[in-house]
Amino acid sequence: MEMWFSEFHTPDVKHSIRVNRQLYSKQSDYQRIDIFETPEFGRVLTLDGNVMLTERDEFIYDEMITHVPMSVHRSAKDILVIGARFPLDVDMDNVILVDCMESDNSNSIQFDHAFAAETACNYLTSQGRRQIALIHPHGSGFADQVLLGYKHALEKNFLPFNRNLVFMDETSSSVALQELLNNASTLNFNALLVADEQEAQRVIPQLQAFNKSVPEDIMVFSLAGSLHLPGIPVIPAIEYSMDAMAARIVSWLTEKTQMLGSYVLRGDLIIPDVRKR
Repeated sequence: MEMWFSEFHTPDVKHSIRVNRQLYSKQSDYQRIDIFETPEFGRVLTLDGNVMLTERDEFIYDEMITHVPMSVHRSAKDILVIGARFPLDVDMDNVILVDCMESDNSNSIQFDHAFAAETACNYLTSQGRRQIALIHPHGSGFADQVLLGYKHALEKNFLPFNRNLVFMDETSSSVALQELLNNASTLNFNALLVADEQEAQRVIPQLQAFNKSVPEDIMVFSLAGSLHLPGIPVIPAIEYSMDAMAARIVSWLTEKTQMLGSYVLRGDLIIPDVRKR
């Protein structure tokens, strides 16, 4: 049975999207909130039956949100850029870059991706998972740092580096996982590192389709955050304290007594409570 979401524009016009599953649905005091997982647009957020944003074209909204205030507000004193996945050549004291790729800006907050990968591998080996695969598609950013942390953890735990378990160049985690599952030399891997929770939720159904249960057969680990939504398995992850990051930014913006400088933020290891299952 197929499932579709339809957004009605007029009584005679509608826009429909095929849906794999509904991840969340709730009526708040103000609006109906729904989140769908779709094959074409990834995750889709709707409010009162209208599409607000999707994973596939979210960047378009970001561009428009940026251009409007920059065009209207001619004298912006401070600018905050978060999560740019392309190199930025910015050398201005009033610009703060947070988790931006290849950032040489003097005012920046960078996540310690090498530490995240190393912490993840150390945790997995402590759980008896010694065949750890790594899928970090091109475009996720910070591949060199992630691979460095991955290798450090293997070395510390006296594990050999198997190039066949590492996928860094593929544009899709699904394609990488398909290659991993079809390779006889890597078929016995029992842990999988992915870039973030969104990538984790893409590979979990694929693993289950190959009769691989999560986490019993393969423990999936997210290197950047965990979404706690109904119907989605909670997995171990690295999460970054937004409170700590926000406090440092606000302090700099309000005081400006000194340069923010380059600051590295380490994430916290989040382990799901299996007793709640």
